[in-house]
Amino acid sequence: MGKEGFTWVMPEMISRWYDILDTAESKAEDEHKRFVRISRLHVQFTEAELTGDPARRKTLLQGFLDDARKLGSVYIEAAEGGPAAFLDNWKRTEGLQ
Repeated sequence: MGKEGFTWVMPEMISRWYDILDTAESKAEDEHKRFVRISRLHVQFTEAELTGDPARRKTLLQGFLDDARKLGSVYIEAAEGGPAAFLDNWKRTEGLQ
């Protein structure tokens, strides 16, 4: 998608979102922590798409992929009407492991 899909996001918003999610996770009962971690995936992906550094983008996307797998995700929805994909197919297009 690239930065153009996230023009409304200011960099300081990412930090604030992580702070909110950290607080939510620390206050959540154990059975609800997973839902907070799933919400964090959206922020991780957005952060990766906003970075202008290709190496940092790849590192952030690898972290997103690793966390998504730990949470049991197997599928990634595409934005803006693009095709959705299984994580294993998507990772290849992004050059991830």
